[in-house]
Amino acid sequence: MRKIIGICAAASAAVLLTFAVAVAMVEVTSKQLNLESHQYADAAIVAVVSRWDTGALMKRASAQLGASVESADEIRSVFSGFRLLGGLRKYNGSYGTTRFLVEPNGNALVMAEYFGHADFQNGAAGIQITLIRVGNGWKILRFAVTPIVSPIA
Repeated sequence: MRKIIGICAAASAAVLLTFAVAVAMVEVTSKQLNLESHQYADAAIVAVVSRWDTGALMKRASAQLGASVESADEIRSVFSGFRLLGGLRKYNGSYGTTRFLVEPNGNALVMAEYFGHADFQNGAAGIQITLIRVGNGWKILRFAVTPIVSPIA
């Protein structure tokens, strides 16, 4: 009986140790991916909004974002409205996080979502960027700009 209890205790300890190591590895990976995605998001936002560059956006676009854009004219039209904000004065950084998702088919996805704020010559805007991990890098899955309207005094 003691032998069985000893074997069960050793097996339980091995399972707990394996679980603890796996959790530690996920934590380290999560922190690294958060850092990478945050740096990528900030750099991508600045590259796109500094000159309202559709090419900078599409160069970083995921296959899903590229497929959702019907034509280059469509994105140029949207950006022509953003250009009314003028040139970038100051990018105030972003905040957000990375998420690990499992699709119903079992595929794992790593996505990140960040919210930034920027001041332009003619106003300010909030910027939302969603990234997806592709291979060892990041691609833009979604990019949204919301001009901030100041109340009239």
